Amino acid sequence: MNRLDTRLLPRSVGTEPELRLATQHAAVSALAESASLSEAVPRLLEAVARGLGWDFGALWMPSPNGRGDRLQCVHTWAAPGAEADRFDTRCRELELEPGVGLPGRVWESGAPAWITDVSSDPNFPRAEAATRAGLHSAFAFPVVRGGAVLGVLEFLTRETREADQGLLADFSVFGFQMGQFIGREIAEHELRESRDQLEAILRGVPAGIMVVDQRGTIVFANETVARLAGREGAEEVLSRDADEVLSDWELYDEHGEPVPRDELPGTKALRGIESRAALLRSTGSGEDRWLMARATPVPDGRGRHIAVSVFEEISEIKSTEAALRESELRHRSVSHTLQQGLAPPSAPEVPGLQVAVRFRALGEASEIGGDFYDLFRTGERRWGVLIGDVSGKGVEAAATAALARHTVRATAQHDDDPGYVLSMLNQAIGRQVSGSRFCTAVYATIELGELWVRMQVASAGHPAPLLVRSHGGAEEVGGRGPLLAGFEHAEYPTEPAHLAAGDSLVLYTDGVTEAGERRGREGGLDAKRLSALLGACVGLDAAGIAQRISDAVTRAEAGDPRDDAAVLVLRSPPLGG
Repeated sequence: MNRLDTRLLPRSVGTEPELRLATQHAAVSALAESASLSEAVPRLLEAVARGLGWDFGALWMPSPNGRGDRLQCVHTWAAPGAEADRFDTRCRELELEPGVGLPGRVWESGAPAWITDVSSDPNFPRAEAATRAGLHSAFAFPVVRGGAVLGVLEFLTRETREADQGLLADFSVFGFQMGQFIGREIAEHELRESRDQLEAILRGVPAGIMVVDQRGTIVFANETVARLAGREGAEEVLSRDADEVLSDWELYDEHGEPVPRDELPGTKALRGIESRAALLRSTGSGEDRWLMARATPVPDGRGRHIAVSVFEEISEIKSTEAALRESELRHRSVSHTLQQGLAPPSAPEVPGLQVAVRFRALGEASEIGGDFYDLFRTGERRWGVLIGDVSGKGVEAAATAALARHTVRATAQHDDDPGYVLSMLNQAIGRQVSGSRFCTAVYATIELGELWVRMQVASAGHPAPLLVRSHGGAEEVGGRGPLLAGFEHAEYPTEPAHLAAGDSLVLYTDGVTEAGERRGREGGLDAKRLSALLGACVGLDAAGIAQRISDAVTRAEAGDPRDDAAVLVLRSPPLGG
């Protein structure tokens, strides 16, 4: 990359090596003494131009318009009395393609270049403006990092000078030094932007997020943690001792027995130990409040760990569980109530759509199910819809279902693309859920127009949604991806779909299509029979379709249900309906 483009170099005229060395030293000092690129470049351009006796300098970089296929002049310097204002304006007006103009040639070739007189060069779009400013000779060299050209530095003079190959060779090396500086600033900017985005997501998550360093000091906390600690805002808990903030909470094991505080998940995480979820109870407000706490140890780069803790309040679940025990209701009722507490109490109204839900939680108290669904607004006339199922039963399955809903809601407020949302959920499941447990889900975006409904649908190991046409027939929609278990590099393709007037989208869990199969019964409601059933639902509204599916599941189970079941129907009303 640092070779000279000899086709562009006339006969060389030497520049004193001592002068070039002193100029390079001044340019390097400008980089080293500056905190940012915007501060360094004007000083650098002046150092090089003054040191070598040139009258105008410019830095060209790829345009920040998102394409990166044009060069744009981002900084300039002109010597006093150079009368280069018009030339400066012309530089800033242009966006150069690769190979066009002196900067474009250097950008394309990755090699320095020299023009003895720009007025006679056929590939110099600014020739007229340069002539008016009295500028003649020009040289430019690339700013390089890791084999990529990050920008081009260009200098012009009112004198006519033959090419100096020694100067170009020296400054091609300097281009590598400047590339390291620019590359570092780009990386720092991307890191700051990524950190800001992550903090915005974490601050909006309904669960409490807290990060504690080796001293036991809280270095990050979202608003939920502050609320759980009885503080007015996150700023009140930052830099405080974690034990002090959680002083009102006591640790209990799964049997309700007290546990020493050094067994707190966050305390163990500081020792590099990842533990199972734990229960915390507080009676400070006069009534029992419960948290489910998890913590992950994260290396701090100095041989120790910080603790990233997640707290989810389950007071409503625990109080419901206690009330049902006291009244000696059957364990199945306990499970149903707990599951209803984890799922949205009712589907929200969506202007322009009919919405219907049928949700049945099933299982003993020790076998709480993991079916879940959600429907929420993500923007003006834009909604997200989620349905899924967690493997296994019990409190951990229910907590994982809640984690899935919270993660999807928080992520979708930042970016609701279904493939991105499911990828973030896959990472969350991998970080916070035991390796033996996994989750399946379908997530779709809904965009409502005046006369149309557009959707983007992605599935993660879950039964595909069925699109029921107004004229009859049902078809599967949505991209297919792997189940959610923390798989690295998992991708979740998204496919478009639309609802015409009278069409319906049916999302469901496998408790629907497996109804009657677990005991080997004839007439089980498998996927083929479900499609046939929906094809015969012409003219029914959303509630009618959901009820017909629910009735079919009940018939297939023949009084012996074996799994949770959830159905969510979205219907675009017929024209005039």
